[in-house]
Amino acid sequence: MVGRTYDFLVQIGGKVAGSLGGAVGKAQRQMAAMQTRMQTAQLAREQRLGQSRAAIFDAAAFGGSLYAAVRPAIAFEDAMADIRKVVDFDKPTGLRDMEESILGLSRR
Repeated sequence: MVGRTYDFLVQIGGKVAGSLGGAVGKAQRQMAAMQTRMQTAQLAREQRLGQSRAAIFDAAAFGGSLYAAVRPAIAFEDAMADIRKVVDFDKPTGLRDMEESILGLSRR
């Protein structure tokens, strides 16, 4: 009877061990797949972040170059506004005529 009980316990232990081993293996495969998905998502996030940084840098460079191109026109308009404040022209078109004369000199 002890032999039968022992055989029965060995059979149960074998089934439990087989079932447990299968469950552990399945869990390990699922964890490995999850880790792979997380690494893929992190790489994609890092790529998007790099692209965003590049776009921000490009926009800043474009804005700086645009400002550099417009800055002389802004300075000219500021100077003409100061002239308008202190000079009385004989004709209503006097300021515009003066602006055109100055711009004409700058093109020569």
